[in-house]
Amino acid sequence: MSSAPTLVLLPGLDGTGDLFAPFLAVAQQRFSVQVLRYDHERDQSAARLARTLLRALPSDRPFALVGESFGSPIALRLAASAPRGLSAVVLVNGFARTPFSLGVAAFAPPLGWSLARGLSRSPEWALRRYLLGDAAPPGLVAATRQALRNVPSSTLHARLSGLAVCDETESYLRCTAPMFYLRSTEDRLLGGGALALLEYLRPGLCVESIAAPHLLLQRAPEAALATLARLLLDDRQRA
Repeated sequence: MSSAPTLVLLPGLDGTGDLFAPFLAVAQQRFSVQVLRYDHERDQSAARLARTLLRALPSDRPFALVGESFGSPIALRLAASAPRGLSAVVLVNGFARTPFSLGVAAFAPPLGWSLARGLSRSPEWALRRYLLGDAAPPGLVAATRQALRNVPSSTLHARLSGLAVCDETESYLRCTAPMFYLRSTEDRLLGGGALALLEYLRPGLCVESIAAPHLLLQRAPEAALATLARLLLDDRQRA
């Protein structure tokens, strides 16, 4: 355990970190894990959240940033500041630039309010289709709905509005730490353009595919752990 980097997890849109419970249950067998959580301030941009979270990063040991979905541009912004001890960056169904089209971005404020209200009241079929997969356990569906309901609609709106204009490609290019990407093969939410851009900007990006829906760490925690252990531990031991 002493040679393993601490996994610093950055959650998705809910920002609570509560949905990492399935992954934490297995990950702590191989890694120390720290979960970062987002505040509810008005500005929910990746730049502002990264500034706030920077002081929460480990300062006395190696760590790897693991940003899932909405957490990925925040992880990139943090990594671009080259914090001491950063050993790797892992993007899980992530992106550097908004996955929304420019047309959608132009209507970000009203769209944000509409989506925020909808997310907090999402029916089970929508959560299964876009986030969790058709075979998701009922308990995980309920936990996802509750995590979204625990976040004020104004905060969800701010995050969606910030996401609509997000562009952390410069941070992505500035990052010098090893970069890895975990891709869900059954992701119905994030289009392939997000990964295509990352591969274009960083030829040779290490991409690992895992059979899972968008919320990969929640639905395939064992496979995610095995992949992370191979990338962050086994390769290092062979070096």
